[in-house]
Amino acid sequence: MDYYVGRVRSATMLGAGLVRLARLHREARAELAASGPHELQRCLEVLSLADAGEAIARSARFREESRFGPEHYRADFPYTDNDNWFCNTAQRRQDGDVHHFPWACARHV
Repeated sequence: MDYYVGRVRSATMLGAGLVRLARLHREARAELAASGPHELQRCLEVLSLADAGEAIARSARFREESRFGPEHYRADFPYTDNDNWFCNTAQRRQDGDVHHFPWACARHV
């Protein structure tokens, strides 16, 4: 995650990270096995971490600007764009696809 979705991000690296995460997720689902409740919890945690990583990478790729200093810096979009991106973003998985949409937030003066 740190290499592909670290402090400095770009569409290229985020896309490569998503490909890698998808492969790791497929491999984990195929190979993880549990012989008891504790191991099952650990297996579910691995899958949950992969899902969280995917959500972070997809959300970062969707937001085509830089914001919050080093917290979300896109090398391919280095400037803050308040005209188009002064909002929160949300995502929802529906029918196997992930949909992103801006979610308006109040402007504080």
